[in-house]
Amino acid sequence: MSVVLSTVAQWRRLSANERRTLLQALLLVPAMHVVVRVIGFNRLQQRIARTTPRRSRAEATAATHLRTCVVSVNRVKRFSVLGLRGNCLSQSLALTWLLRRRGLSPTLRLGARLIDGQFDAHAWVEYDGRVLNDTQDVGARFTPLTERPGAR
Repeated sequence: MSVVLSTVAQWRRLSANERRTLLQALLLVPAMHVVVRVIGFNRLQQRIARTTPRRSRAEATAATHLRTCVVSVNRVKRFSVLGLRGNCLSQSLALTWLLRRRGLSPTLRLGARLIDGQFDAHAWVEYDGRVLNDTQDVGARFTPLTERPGAR
């Protein structure tokens, strides 16, 4: 019961913008997980890239939007039930979409590596050369593939 009370208290401390962004992330992460399987990654990425920002970059308060969007997607990752938290790709696609809707131009990165002969792939988001949803050394752990067309 104390977990529920703690969660409610945390929810009440969020601003209206933070609540709205968290609700968007709660819907977007599992949706991206499904949509990438239905229409494919390339088509989804093209649609996200065509998303017209609601505000110009000059009007956007970058630091506030970055923090709110990243924290919201991380909350979904930590607190959603297993099937709704998605994976690194759906989380990164959702974060990219959220940021583009706020007038920012993030870069979706895809990387790969071999560990004991096993192929491993990963997705993350960067903004102005800074990794947003992973550790800063992710580019050293995974060999980044070429930037996706339209990912900026």
